[in-house]
Amino acid sequence: MKEWINIITKTKLLTPGGLFSLLNSIRSTGINLFAILHTAYKLYPDKTAITTEHATFTYRELFLYTRQLACWLTQHNLIAQKQKVAITGENSPELIFTIFASALLGADIYLL
Repeated sequence: MKEWINIITKTKLLTPGGLFSLLNSIRSTGINLFAILHTAYKLYPDKTAITTEHATFTYRELFLYTRQLACWLTQHNLIAQKQKVAITGENSPELIFTIFASALLGADIYLL
């Protein structure tokens, strides 16, 4: 429990600005995984979100790539709201983009 409180404190979610950002994200995207990314994007747009051997992504880039993927998935009618979506893959930025994009679209996500 103490570790959980330390994590929340470090992310500044318990500050007035952090709570405002989180509530604003929930208001605009709903209660889903994407709301956490939206909050991180608002609070730390230029901080590193993902680092791999070959690339580094900021929260801004993660947010923008996720929204682009969500638009593409919507345009091609691949994911609908409340649709069950199974996702499998190796740990990669693309997997993370897919998980957040599916959450943004309101899909029920199942990681395999």
